[in-house]
Amino acid sequence: MDDGQILKLYKERNEKALQEVKTKYGDNCRSIAFNILKNRQDAEEVFSDALLTSWDSVPAAEPASLGAYLYRITRNLALKRYRDSRRKKRAGDVVAQSLSEIEECLPSSFDVDTELQSRALSGIIDAFLSGLDIEARRVFVLRYFAGMKETEISKKLGISYGRTKASLKKSRAALSKKLKEEGYDYE
Repeated sequence: MDDGQILKLYKERNEKALQEVKTKYGDNCRSIAFNILKNRQDAEEVFSDALLTSWDSVPAAEPASLGAYLYRITRNLALKRYRDSRRKKRAGDVVAQSLSEIEECLPSSFDVDTELQSRALSGIIDAFLSGLDIEARRVFVLRYFAGMKETEISKKLGISYGRTKASLKKSRAALSKKLKEEGYDYE
C-alpha cells in the first residue's frame, strides 16, 4: 500500500493504517530506535509510542513523506528515552558522541530534540540534506538519524573509514555555515 492510501486511512481513523505502517516502516523504525537505545525491548516500546504519536498527529500534520515523518518521530522518542535514562551518566558512547558532534553546529541555546521538530529548522535541514550528494547524505543520515558508528557506516556503504569521517566533517561544516546564513548564529 502506498503512503497516500495509508494517509487516507489515518484521516478516516481506520486502524488498518497502523497495521500498514507496521508492515511498511516497522523494521526501519525499530532499527533506528535500537541503534540509539541498544535494547530491543526499549526499541519496541519506542516504536509503539511512535505509532501512537503518529495516530494522534498525522491527520493534522499531513506529512509530505510518511516514512521520514515516522522515522523522525521514532528518532526523537528514542533520543528522549536515551537522554532520560542517561541524564546523570552521559558516558562517551556512540550516541552521546554523535549528538555532541552535531550539537556543535547548533546554537548552544538549542535543545536538539525539540528544535529539530520546529518546522523552520527542519525545513532548513531537509533542504541542506537535499543539497548533499547521495553518498554524503547517506553517511550523514546513518550517523545522525540512525545513530550508527562511523565504522558501521563505512562497512554498510562500502567506503573507507577515512572517507566516512571526512564526509561527516565536511557535512557538519556545511550545515553550520547554512544555519548561520539562515540566522541561526550561535557565536
